[in-house]
Amino acid sequence: DMGSKVAIKFKQFEVIANEGSASVDLRGGAPIIHYYESVFMPYIVVDFAIIDSGDTLSDKGGSQGLLSKIKLQGSEVVKFSIEDGNGNALDLSGDNSLRVATTDQVYESFKSTSLIMTAVSKEAYDNTLAGEDGTRCKKNYSGTVSDIVTDILSNNLKTTKTIALEQTLGQTQFLGNNRKPFDMILDLQRFAVPSVSGTAGNRAGYLFFETVDGYHF
Repeated sequence: DMGSKVAIKFKQFEVIANEGSASVDLRGGAPIIHYYESVFMPYIVVDFAIIDSGDTLSDKGGSQGLLSKIKLQGSEVVKFSIEDGNGNALDLSGDNSLRVATTDQVYESFKSTSLIMTAVSKEAYDNTLAGEDGTRCKKNYSGTVSDIVTDILSNNLKTTKTIALEQTLGQTQFLGNNRKPFDMILDLQRFAVPSVSGTAGNRAGYLFFETVDGYHF
């Protein structure tokens, strides 16, 4: 809760076609946001309702809107940071920046374009990559379930975010079978037993989710 009665300051709201290339600053587009975290969801989702009045300059002068400068076909970088008057901040502008997932309800008038854009964590996009350079789980994983989850996040998804895990009990083996990383981790949840004094073997089943602070298992 960023404080509904306290003014929100958009410190950064930028969409970038690819790192180091064309970008659009959308702070002037009166954005309305819905930010989602859930213990049942392995990535963050942010919906943006935007009115783009074309206030970015083109190479030849004049104005150029978001959809004409950046096609929003998916995977574009979204750097997003807000703060309220009490100093509560939500910063998704660094290594935890988002990726465009979908655009919807695009309405173009003479002077502006209105749209709803959904952005997700970078890893949610990387999770879908297949092929030789993809992120699919292909090997035989062995160790504790918590060690396997760390391996998948660090080496398959190559995340640099904080990984907070409750250590699990017992050694095990699992075949990747070309599964997506998130699918593999979600399958591992039900086999995880906490290594906690006095409870070992008495509780089973974990949750895997992401917050602005990183990954939790």
